Amino acid sequence: MKSILKEMKSTEIPFQTPRNTENMNLIMNLPTPIDDDVFPSNVAEAIKELWKDDGVQKGYHHCCENGKLDRTVKEDFDEIDKICQPNYLPTYQDILNCCVKNCDSISEILFRYNTWKYHIINVNGLRTDYRKWISCFENITTIIMVIDISAYDEPSDKEKEMTHLQYDINYFEQINTSKWFEKSSIILFLNKTDLFKEKISKIPLNNYFPEYTHGDDYEQALAFIKNCFVQLNENKKLYIQFNCVTDTNQFEYLTSVLKNHIPPTADATTTSPTTTTPSS
Repeated sequence: MKSILKEMKSTEIPFQTPRNTENMNLIMNLPTPIDDDVFPSNVAEAIKELWKDDGVQKGYHHCCENGKLDRTVKEDFDEIDKICQPNYLPTYQDILNCCVKNCDSISEILFRYNTWKYHIINVNGLRTDYRKWISCFENITTIIMVIDISAYDEPSDKEKEMTHLQYDINYFEQINTSKWFEKSSIILFLNKTDLFKEKISKIPLNNYFPEYTHGDDYEQALAFIKNCFVQLNENKKLYIQFNCVTDTNQFEYLTSVLKNHIPPTADATTTSPTTTTPSS
């Protein structure tokens, strides 16, 4: 909520309800994070009142369009009564809706799944500096990329002249044509299909991709985006899957996709140059 209120101030968006100025002062003076096991009832009430305000809604959309907030925070504001309960425990869906900011560092995860051993190297947050680390991964078997397709209209925080999706397509081409990944296959997850479907009826895709000519047709739009990546592929094994990351029913299926498309070696190693906006 603080991010939204700061955006409203910087863009001079007024409150619809003047008394929300008091609620704003309460929120802005809170420590981050709140140092209490129980969510204060007066804070919850202030957030509820602010979230109903048309000005706050405009600020929220501004933040999402500028990549300052992930659209999934809407779920938290809509469920504030549940979240502020003393006995509240987050559900799987609540956890999936959390958006963690990218860290500008390389991280590694080692784990086993059945008889498989996975070594995942995540370079999230370092995409603009990929030339510094790309040669370290010459022998990886599979590259996993997660692309937020709902960010087709949101300015990239890496290249101001591009949207997130335009930047991701360009980044995919650079990785795809790199000499260091000549023997690597690519698994491409085109993510956040639910948000994408909701947005294209309001924000035309061809505003950002003029060559797209099928209006708000969801299936045609998905096919167009998929082809943007397919036509850049240079004889690599490329597997593309559309998915909604918050759909828990897809977890087992996505796990099988990974297992079936990563070569069965004793040490299957994958690198994960992913995009999470706050989708990425």
